[in-house]
Amino acid sequence: MDPSRAASEFPRRIAVLVPNPQLRGGGEKHGLAIADALSQVAEVTVVTDGLESLDEAGRFHNLDLSRCTVLPMRRGRSVPLRAAYRAQVPVPYLRRLQNWEDHRDLRRLGFDLFVNVGFESTLKNPSPRGIFVCMFPHRPAELWGTESARRATARADRFAQLIGGTSLVLSDSYQQIVTNSTFTAEWLRRWWGVTADAVIFPPCEDMRRPQIPRGRSILNVGRFVADVGDTLLKRQDVLVEAFAALPELHSAGWTLDLVGPVHDEGPSRAAVAALKERAAGLPVRFHEAIEHAELVRLMNQARIYWHATGLGSDPEVNPGNQEHFGMSTVEAMSAGAVPIVLDTAGARDSVRHGIDGIRWPTLPELLSATREVALNESRWAALSREAMVGARRFSREAFDEATLGLLTATSGMS
Repeated sequence: MDPSRAASEFPRRIAVLVPNPQLRGGGEKHGLAIADALSQVAEVTVVTDGLESLDEAGRFHNLDLSRCTVLPMRRGRSVPLRAAYRAQVPVPYLRRLQNWEDHRDLRRLGFDLFVNVGFESTLKNPSPRGIFVCMFPHRPAELWGTESARRATARADRFAQLIGGTSLVLSDSYQQIVTNSTFTAEWLRRWWGVTADAVIFPPCEDMRRPQIPRGRSILNVGRFVADVGDTLLKRQDVLVEAFAALPELHSAGWTLDLVGPVHDEGPSRAAVAALKERAAGLPVRFHEAIEHAELVRLMNQARIYWHATGLGSDPEVNPGNQEHFGMSTVEAMSAGAVPIVLDTAGARDSVRHGIDGIRWPTLPELLSATREVALNESRWAALSREAMVGARRFSREAFDEATLGLLTATSGMS
């Protein structure tokens, strides 16, 4: 879309809620990319939970956020919320008070349009027009917890209706609801009875750098987040176990590169330490804090990209544990790495089985597919070429076009 045309068709002052851009995950990159796209045609303010600068996040994600301003909204700005903290009000009520505080302050600032990219946010749209970007819907109260917990949630919701600021039914507050994948759209419909107005896949950067020599490495990118015991939510623990079962690759000089920041200094740090012990003696390399240029290098050196997020978790029972889209998978594809990924959720949007990658349902099939690709140069080359072609479906240009088109449509609603 022509930016000059778009500029005349939708509001000038736009707020984009990206609560924690410092987390460096795919959701944060998605939200900041929305801000980057909109800043081409409008005055954009990125609303955060307190972060005052986007410089580091912009460098890490290779985004130009120089046109955006930042609005840090630290908790406890209002007297009622400070009193609630001191009184140790139960979390359900505290969250609704936080919504009230944010809604009140954002409404006073008078943005023309509000784009909510907050994960599981229930914040009511504070502007005349609003778009909710759903990374994945939160589970309705009637589908989790005990009867007493459900009653407590119902009481908190009644409290929220009294004070305002919480959108109990998102479609009543936002003019457009967008999802990041068809998997997310399906669960939005199943859990909330809401049909997404559009599926806009996240923007995936073209990582291809032909000057970087290809190596013999398998790559995985994802935050190290503790799950249960020594397991990790992104299942890097499973990938280490799988790589240990491929001694023929070790002897041929293959390595496994695990890239991602550690979620916290507590359980996640302990889980990573335990994983490093299990990987001792294997050609496994951990990259917990790297710059964008180093990530580009690793993607171009890699011949294979692995992911196992969601393995061991039934997608019908815990769909939130799946990879809802998987931006890193597509970005590795753009660099020529062949994706060999768990056959579930977002991977079904991004990887065409047998054409530009392989989707596997069980660990034995992961091992078999990896041997097939790693030890057969012609098979790898054919899949690699198609992977680079397939990645173009999720380009930054396609994302910007879809985002600006959506906002143009939203500008005609109220």
